[in-house]
Amino acid sequence: MNSLCFSPPRRRGLLLLAAVLTLLQSIPMASKAERMLGMGPDNDSLPFARLSRLKIPVLDIVTIDSVWPTCDYVSAPEGAWGQSITNATKVPGRMRMTLGDSILYDTGEWVADESGMTIKIRGNSSAYYDKKPYKIKLQKKADLLMRDTIDHSDKNWLLICDETFKTMMGFELNRLLGMPWTPGYRYVNVVINGQYEGIYMLVESVRRNTDCRINVSKTGFIFESDPYWWNEPLYIHSLQWSTLRFTFKYPEPEDMTDDDVAYMTSLLYDMERSYARDYYPTLLDVHSFAAWCLGHDILMTKDYAGTNRYYCKADRSDTTKIFMPLMWDFDSTEADTVGWSPPHICFFRSLFNNPDRTFVEQYVTLWRQVSPTLYDTLNTLFTTLRKSPEGSGISYSLQYNNNRWGSKYLVYSSFLYRPQWIQKRSPWLTREINKLNPPGDIDFNGTVDVTDINRLLNMLLEYEPAKMSVADINHDGKLDVADVNAAITIVLEGTAQE
Repeated sequence: MNSLCFSPPRRRGLLLLAAVLTLLQSIPMASKAERMLGMGPDNDSLPFARLSRLKIPVLDIVTIDSVWPTCDYVSAPEGAWGQSITNATKVPGRMRMTLGDSILYDTGEWVADESGMTIKIRGNSSAYYDKKPYKIKLQKKADLLMRDTIDHSDKNWLLICDETFKTMMGFELNRLLGMPWTPGYRYVNVVINGQYEGIYMLVESVRRNTDCRINVSKTGFIFESDPYWWNEPLYIHSLQWSTLRFTFKYPEPEDMTDDDVAYMTSLLYDMERSYARDYYPTLLDVHSFAAWCLGHDILMTKDYAGTNRYYCKADRSDTTKIFMPLMWDFDSTEADTVGWSPPHICFFRSLFNNPDRTFVEQYVTLWRQVSPTLYDTLNTLFTTLRKSPEGSGISYSLQYNNNRWGSKYLVYSSFLYRPQWIQKRSPWLTREINKLNPPGDIDFNGTVDVTDINRLLNMLLEYEPAKMSVADINHDGKLDVADVNAAITIVLEGTAQE
């Protein structure tokens, strides 16, 4: 016989093999070519699908020819301090932001002034770490936070490292204190040219945008007391500290005229002199200065020079005041639970000692407004986030981030620790802030006298609830005759002691 003949066992084996091949052919091609992300040397790769399953967005950036942004590192000249970067390259490319299977935003391919984006390394000392902070510039304005209120579109966005949630705490405190602007933010995972770079805070940059960021007109200014002035092309000396200078966020230094520089030099010197003189309320937006100082006192910021003290002048008219738009840079917070913050001691001492007590009144009143609910508000915020799908995504992402960079950030303890630290800090603040405004000192001049009794009587007749924290001398939650009697007793006791 010329035909092939198989025995039954061999035939069954071939049938089984055919079935297996049929099954393999039915598997989708995507599973065969699962996308894997680099995790740095000595680490296993990470399936992109794992990031996609987390409830936080993924920023997937691909640059032209897979070029990475670079920079040069520079140190301060003699007589200054700090480390910074220069010659940071802007690398063009495309960015897609996804959440699960949904594409939230796609810049499109790079076409200058039309589509795509650029990415560069940003920061000063923070740029020295292996995990870099970045600045993203879109070619078309967009709101990468996808808000549905006012139009928050802008070209400029930042990716900063906030694995301990100190920046989140700082921004939320900034909001509670009523600073003129609080940046929007959200946590994202970042992939660059197929490499997993970790979890970042995607945040609005400090920038003039009258619609949704800092409301400064085209004739106005945004400037900063900057320890890294030596790395900038234009700066103005500070009268307070010889090692600090003022630099400019708006206009760009190359756009400032000689007249602009002369105007700003005169304005800045007048601002710094005013701290020790009684005309400062006519020049400064006192609330923003008091809120900024109180915020850093609450957080006990250690780094007085590098606290990013931004200032703004909305325009060049005499009717607008200098204001501080926001708090920024929280790396050195939580230095101690007692004591005043170095920014308080170094920059605001003259305002606290000024005969005009407007600044002290704003500072004390603001603390008494926010302190009763400060811990509960922040604890609720962190607890709600921790228990949410987004919080779960952040937790898993931090584990991947730790694997990528060899770090040991603990998301659970950080979520709990931030509000608890505020709770430990608050008793010292309450005690010391009360010393700035003794019971019965209605006019905030540091003494209790007949003038305070008269003001208290007027407040009682007009009933001003906003002044309750100052006038409620016996702390019974009411403004009544008992408070007047308490004030009279304080005055009489003070007279008897004299």
